[in-house]
Amino acid sequence: MIELISTDILKSLSNDELLISTAQAVRAEKSAITNVTRHFQEVFERQLYLPTYSSMFEMLKEQYGYCDGSAQIRIATLRLIKEVPLAKEKLEDGQLSMSVAANIQSFLYSERKQQKPYSLEEKIELVNACTGKSKFEAQKEFAKRNPEFEKRDSVRPISESKVRIETTISIEALQKLNELRDVLSHVKPSMTFGDLIARLAEDGLEKYSPLRKAERAKRRLERRALEEKVLGEVRTRVPTSSGEVESDEPIASVVSVESDTSVESKAEIRDAARSRYVSAHEKHQVPNDGLGCTYVDKISGRRCCSKRFLQLDHVTPFSEGGTSSAANLRWLCGQHNRARYRLRL
Repeated sequence: MIELISTDILKSLSNDELLISTAQAVRAEKSAITNVTRHFQEVFERQLYLPTYSSMFEMLKEQYGYCDGSAQIRIATLRLIKEVPLAKEKLEDGQLSMSVAANIQSFLYSERKQQKPYSLEEKIELVNACTGKSKFEAQKEFAKRNPEFEKRDSVRPISESKVRIETTISIEALQKLNELRDVLSHVKPSMTFGDLIARLAEDGLEKYSPLRKAERAKRRLERRALEEKVLGEVRTRVPTSSGEVESDEPIASVVSVESDTSVESKAEIRDAARSRYVSAHEKHQVPNDGLGCTYVDKISGRRCCSKRFLQLDHVTPFSEGGTSSAANLRWLCGQHNRARYRLRL
């Protein structure tokens, strides 16, 4: 454990003694960072953040108290070490800073997304080129390899209800956004890009969100049930063997025995041929409190609550006879859904 020096002792030191003590503290800090990074690397390799957390990022934030930015830097550094072991040596001897290492990993990730994967030799060359350089100088190295390299998005709060987003888009994309603003000018003549993004987000969720699709499916079923109820209460003429007579019975109650038997037979056939398919109506019936992944760690009792990559999971596995009905389904994040079977959670 690192021994802390009190402020009173520091104030009592001479200038030379204070500088010597500061150099010692810096060396201790570097050793501590190296030690912590080695621990995190082993935890990352073994995926020990599961089952309590859905990701290493969540573990660093919630268990160890890192802010989003610090946690992200450490995650990116761990990934770079895994891809380029040389980076570990550079970090430990102080030639490569953690922020530069994280930026290298972000650059490589961006290149992969642009279908420009780097070989191990190219990655090693890039790490060597960034060794001993500042974050700004490292970004110059990135620009040499890809002049179109896009700066990573940044999000920072500017008030309790608003954030500022900085990103880079192509001229073509900007033209499309301006064209869309013109199309929507009748909705809001002075529409800003912030207003436009909010509108696109709402339209996108309405179109692609499985929860909203399920809600619409539920409303359609309720509307059809109401229509059938109204029609069933209207008197109608029902054909019989002796001709047409007026019936006081609602349509819904005039069902033949053969028809009932047919429906039951069909139900039995459907039960015999089980399917993994989950209808929109069934999805809507699956409990969802809006808090995300419902996985709860058996030891700590902590719920995951991750809202990313949510998937429907069979409580009783499908392979063990579990059905695809809402009563046997729950929402899990992708990590816990996969880990549940791989790690027998």
